[in-house]
Amino acid sequence: MSKIKTLMEQNPSLKINLMDILKNSDSSDTNKYLDFLLKQIKGKFKLDASVEMALSKLIFGEENIKLLFRFEDHIKNNRIKSKDISTYKTFEDIKKEVKIADEEVTRKELESQMIKLFEDDDVLICIPLTHENCKIYGMNTKWCITQLTHWNSYQWNYRIIFVIFKKTNVKFAISKRHSNSEVLVWDAEDKSSSLFSNANLVRLMPHYAECLADEQYVTELKYLGPNEICLTSGLKLDLSKVNKSELNEFLNKFGPTLKRIDNEKYKKLLNDNSKTTSKNEDESFKETLDIIKKYFSQSDIVRNINRNTDLYSDFGDIFGNTTYYSG
Repeated sequence: MSKIKTLMEQNPSLKINLMDILKNSDSSDTNKYLDFLLKQIKGKFKLDASVEMALSKLIFGEENIKLLFRFEDHIKNNRIKSKDISTYKTFEDIKKEVKIADEEVTRKELESQMIKLFEDDDVLICIPLTHENCKIYGMNTKWCITQLTHWNSYQWNYRIIFVIFKKTNVKFAISKRHSNSEVLVWDAEDKSSSLFSNANLVRLMPHYAECLADEQYVTELKYLGPNEICLTSGLKLDLSKVNKSELNEFLNKFGPTLKRIDNEKYKKLLNDNSKTTSKNEDESFKETLDIIKKYFSQSDIVRNINRNTDLYSDFGDIFGNTTYYSG
């Protein structure tokens, strides 16, 4: 026996027909207002998927119906501790659990938008990758980078590291200007000081010193997964979900740096780019060639052609057989 049928048998008084409800609202003896009431119902609920859903919203409230759908989504994704609905007495009880699950989802999304360099019970050291992440972790500070205009100008020109002491909520931002390697520390009031004037930050330096020494873009690229790229906004994307323009955006901005630190991934992305943007083999060959010319000098190309017979068969006729380098 289905659950609905069982519940109907257990609650016979709730076997309600919509027409019976309308009849009870008709003040005449001949049901002459019934047609009018039906038109009102149809007009009121014309934007809803069904009259049944509209009535559910009227009875329980639209927000509570949305709450139940979110609750079920969290249950399916194993974010709710108690999945037994009989343990909840009111919508308010469900709302509390949904709020906890929503916060967990937000936390995971924010963590995906930062590089976590170190974390324990006392301190979090991270590099924000997106403005949204920067706003959340820079909350209750006067740091200008929490404003979008400043974030856009600072994001790739500076290395920004947040050090947050969790128990006291004391926050510091460490900035390194890539153009001249200047390193400063900013407190929550946005007052600057020398890195070496703060004993706690010096003590924690082993967790972030390498990132301060990295060249522009290097840290962000090193912390990407093997099948990830990032956009100029800092947002990370899985390669399986990347379109042509996004991959080109990544290669245009980060290609030369990636070539230096991870040439294998760089070559793979070039290959992926040619596959995703071409309509036939001739177009694929031309697009790949254009990208390679953009980031490699002719001597680099010819040197590799002379060392690799497969490359020679593809590109040798174009660049000739001259050996520019041997060694």
